[in-house]
Amino acid sequence: MHTLKLASALAAGLLSMASASAATVNLDFSGTGQLAPIGNYYIGGTDGAGNVGVDHNTVFTQSVLALTNGDGLGSGTGGTYFTGAPTTNVAFVNAYDPELVANGGTGSFMNVSNGFDTSLTLTYSSISAPTVLNIFSGLNGTGTLLATLNLANNSDGCDTGSPFCVWTTATQSFSGIAESVQLDSNAGNFAFTNVQFNAVPLPASGLLMAFAVAGLSLVGVRRRAA
Repeated sequence: MHTLKLASALAAGLLSMASASAATVNLDFSGTGQLAPIGNYYIGGTDGAGNVGVDHNTVFTQSVLALTNGDGLGSGTGGTYFTGAPTTNVAFVNAYDPELVANGGTGSFMNVSNGFDTSLTLTYSSISAPTVLNIFSGLNGTGTLLATLNLANNSDGCDTGSPFCVWTTATQSFSGIAESVQLDSNAGNFAFTNVQFNAVPLPASGLLMAFAVAGLSLVGVRRRAA
C-alpha cells in the first residue's frame, strides 16, 4: 500500500514537471554583451562576451548578435543604435558574419532543441525591406517548413537617426512541433526582442522511462524492508 502511494506521488510529481516545462518562454536578451554572439547563452552557457545565461534549450547561430545602446557609438541621437524598444537589449543578424557570407547570406537560426509548438511571437524593427521568418520542424532549417511569418518594413524615415526606431509585435501560429526559425532574410536590417514560444514538455516516453526507473527503485526499497 505504501509503495502504491509513493508511486502515485511520484507520478503526480512527474506530471507537474512536464506542466512546468511547458510554460511560455520569453527571450529578452537581458544580460548579453554588446555586439556579442548570443550563441549558447540560452542553454545556460555563455554569449561571445562570456556572460552566463539561463537554460531555455535555445541556441542562436554565430551571426546573431546582441545589441545595446551602452557604447554610444550608434548612428542615432546620442550614439544610439535603436530607440523605443521594449527592452534594453535586442538581437540582430550580422550581415557581415563570415559564415553567413560564405553561405550566400543564409544560415542564421534560432534553434530550440526540445521544440516548441502552437505559435511564435516577437517584437521587431525592420528597415529597408520586409523581413521573412521561416519556421521549420528540424534544427537549422531542416525538416518541414511549418509556417512563414512576414514582417512589414516599419522603421524607415525615423527622425531620431537610429536605424531601429519603430517596434511592432507579431505572432505566427502553426501546427506541429518546430525546432528552428530562420532569421536571415533581411540581415543587418532586422532587430528583434521578446521572443516568446511554448516550450514542448518532456516527451511522454521520457516521463514513462523516469517513472519506470523510479518504480523499480521503490520495489527494491520495499523488498529490502521486508
